[in-house]
Amino acid sequence: MSVNQGLFSDFNVGIFTGLSVGLAISFYFKSRPLSFGLAENLRQIVIERQPRSPDGTGEYKMVLVVNSKLKMEKGKTASQCCHAAVSVYTKTLLKEPSKIDFWLGQGSKKIALKAVDDEHLEKIQKLANASGLISTLIRDRGLTQISPGSKTVLGIGPDQASLINKVVGDLKLY
Repeated sequence: MSVNQGLFSDFNVGIFTGLSVGLAISFYFKSRPLSFGLAENLRQIVIERQPRSPDGTGEYKMVLVVNSKLKMEKGKTASQCCHAAVSVYTKTLLKEPSKIDFWLGQGSKKIALKAVDDEHLEKIQKLANASGLISTLIRDRGLTQISPGSKTVLGIGPDQASLINKVVGDLKLY
């Protein structure tokens, strides 16, 4: 019997190894839920792509309102927007995870808008909070381009686009 005809031929070893690794990975991920216990909801959204609104309404989005007075460079602006996006995502995930599920199922829409200055950002945040929207105002540490404590970006949502538009509908795109 030649080497390639036996039980441990290269082909059989490859199949056995592939099945073993696949089973090990499957058991590993089934025993470890995703963050905050949303594994089943995220699986439905990502695999099935059948988003369902938690409150029966339409489109969901997140907005990032940038302080245009600071004249941040593109990379700095992108970094500050990321801080705001992660912050409001995390707050919403903890307070209202069904909104995250629906927003993810719709493609995670994010819009960047312009605010005039610090005071404008604070005014928008007060309106957002009064409307029941989750928001976060990001302040820079001042290690690179701008002064410490500068108010750079306000993140709002994700939530119903119609509610967010009542707060920021008059702002221009960044």
